[in-house]
Amino acid sequence: MPLGPYKNGSILIGTMQVVPGAQPAFNIIHTLTTQRSPSPIVNLAWHASSTKQKSDMLASQFADGDLRVWSVAKPATAETPKTIRILKRGDNVELGVNWSAWSKNGRVIQYQDGECWIWDVRTKHVAFEPIPSIGEVKGLANYGPTATLFTLCKDFTIRQYDLSPPQLVKERQYLPMDPPLAPHKSARSQGHHIPGTAPPMPVRPPLDSLRAAEVLRHCLRFNGTRAICRQ
Repeated sequence: MPLGPYKNGSILIGTMQVVPGAQPAFNIIHTLTTQRSPSPIVNLAWHASSTKQKSDMLASQFADGDLRVWSVAKPATAETPKTIRILKRGDNVELGVNWSAWSKNGRVIQYQDGECWIWDVRTKHVAFEPIPSIGEVKGLANYGPTATLFTLCKDFTIRQYDLSPPQLVKERQYLPMDPPLAPHKSARSQGHHIPGTAPPMPVRPPLDSLRAAEVLRHCLRFNGTRAICRQ
C-alpha cells in the first residue's frame, strides 16, 4: 500500500500489520523519489493487474502538473518500483489545480490547466486525446469500470462523458434553492415595498468545494465513484 502523500513528493510503499487490541504497525518497504524539484503530491491511484502479471501500476499526480506511472512488483518486496511512464503535454505547465484517476483498459484521466485529457499507457507508445469538457469545472467524478466521467461546472451543470471515445453523453443543470432572506425589522422584511426602491433580491451563494461535493453526492449514483472538488 502507498503511504502519504507527502509535501516533498516522496511516496512510501509499505505493508500494514493489524493485531487485535493493538495499534496498526506499518513496515516501510520502499521510498519512491524523483530527480525533479520537490512538489506536493495531489493524489495516488492504484491500477491492479491480473493474477498472471508480475506487477501493478501506481499513478502519482503532483501539484506542479507532473503525472507519472510506477511499476510495483507483486509482492512489493520482489524488486524496487520504477517509473515506466512520464505523462506531460509540454514543459510550460502553470501551477494550479491538477487531478488524475484510472479509467477503463489501463487509461489515465488527467485534469490540468482547465482541460481534461485521457492517456493510453498500455504500451511504450503513449497516446493522448482531449476530453471535450465545457465550462469552468469545479468538480470531477470518475467511474473507471464503464469509462465514465462527470464534471460539475460553476453554473451547476453536471455533464456526463463517455471516454471510449471521449464524447459528451448528457448534461443537466441542478440549480440550488435560493436561501431564505435574513429577518430584519424593516418594511422590506415585512413584505412591504418602499416607493422608489427595488424589491429585495435573494442572492444565490457561490459554488464552493463543499457545495460542489454535495451536488455530486446527490446526483451521481454509481458505486465506487470518487469525486474531487476545487475552490
